[in-house]
Amino acid sequence: MSFTLGGPRLRPICACRGLVAVPLLMAAACGSNVEEVSDVVLARHVHTDFYDAYPGIPSPAGDQVVFADYAADSRSLAVYDVATGVGRVVTRTPAGRSRVTWSPDGSRVVYVDRWPESHGVWTLDPTTGQESRIVDPGDARIDYPRLLPDGTVTALRHAGADTAWVAYAPGLDEATVLVDDAGGWTAPVRSPDGRAVAYLRAAGGRAALAMTEIATGEPDWSPDGRSLAFSSHGPPLEGNPGSVYSIAVDPATGRAASDPVRVPLDGFQGSAMGARFSPDGARLAFYGRSREDGRVTVYTVPTAGGTPTAVVSLANGEPYSAPEWSADGASLFYSRNDGFGPFQVWRVDILTGATEQVTTGVFGALQPSLSPDGRTLAVTIREAAIEVVALAAGSTGAEDGSSGW
Repeated sequence: MSFTLGGPRLRPICACRGLVAVPLLMAAACGSNVEEVSDVVLARHVHTDFYDAYPGIPSPAGDQVVFADYAADSRSLAVYDVATGVGRVVTRTPAGRSRVTWSPDGSRVVYVDRWPESHGVWTLDPTTGQESRIVDPGDARIDYPRLLPDGTVTALRHAGADTAWVAYAPGLDEATVLVDDAGGWTAPVRSPDGRAVAYLRAAGGRAALAMTEIATGEPDWSPDGRSLAFSSHGPPLEGNPGSVYSIAVDPATGRAASDPVRVPLDGFQGSAMGARFSPDGARLAFYGRSREDGRVTVYTVPTAGGTPTAVVSLANGEPYSAPEWSADGASLFYSRNDGFGPFQVWRVDILTGATEQVTTGVFGALQPSLSPDGRTLAVTIREAAIEVVALAAGSTGAEDGSSGW
């Protein structure tokens, strides 16, 4: 294979992780002359000896680019070395390879094989050409896989008319539903902190960028260690708009014993966040955000579901952390700032609704967590600061290596 490098110099508008300050090669037509373009962020188009090669996907470090050849349905994959401009086909057999991307560390190429007999998520070692199927979805169809650093694979799963955004733990072919009713989603990507997913939603022949929060509270173990509770901001189901889930766990292996079950929140109209088991495991506490006015209220509800009971409403609409039960189950700790000043931890008596402030100080206190004996409360101290940077007129700040933002 041979190709000529050249084209316009492109100045990055913003920094792209793994690509900025890495020389990237651009191609125009047949030939062998190589020109290094130091400030190009992304190749717009590359002609190769492939009949129909799609634009390349840079590796996280920007040192390699993978191309897929869609000619004659062979779906070959080729990897180009950026420094040398040398490209080579690394797959050995025809397959239905599609949705090609990279693993976070750049050690493997990740893709979907569309052919029925081998459908699933596969990885390719770009050095050896070794291919391995890491997810077999059975009768479901998989699209837009992403391999996370811990080995988890997220993807869109199509099962008949139902589409969900799911996660496959390493070595397991049974998925955990992250967001149900994900029809119309395209190319979902999870945020680094795991709390949100960005995606394109196709409608009316156009696509709009959207984002959905998927986990506003960390999972919480039940006192007997046999189930987990967590919250999710997936599109609500008709008649059950709450997003509190529980999942049975095998205490011997630590693995899920069933699919997550949505906890019914009868009459609740809003979004649920941060589910927590009571000390006796009989109830769950959570934050609920109203759809009408955005007000956040602390609720409790039986573990099996039912009508939530309001405990206290917050003046400020963002608690930033889940409520925490007292050791005797009679009160709840929570964070609030009443719309101004640093967040502080408060305690509310569930029976009477009486509140008292627990923490004070100039720094914010979030995420209250009680010790098992109920005598010590751990909190996250948050210090927020805003830095204003003045630049010379006409400067973007990019000349010194910064991104200009």
